[in-house]
Amino acid sequence: MTENNLDKIVSINILKLMEAKNISQATLAKKLNRDKVTINRWVNGKRTISLRDLGEISKELNVNPSILIDPNTKIEKKIIISN
Repeated sequence: MTENNLDKIVSINILKLMEAKNISQATLAKKLNRDKVTINRWVNGKRTISLRDLGEISKELNVNPSILIDPNTKIEKKIIISN
């Protein structure tokens, strides 16, 4: 798996989790003490997320970090399924 593919998987999973948990980019930015532009770049795959940030994001979204990097993660409203 290339870095770009992993970035895309992570950004898609974060965005889906935010939608499932009804968390806006502005809310996540505030909780993480980050700029909204940074969050937007993360979820649009325009900026690579550091491992530290990945850990902070997973904590705020209340999921194991492995959920964010797993290409097989299925996210539905309020339900997270990882194989």
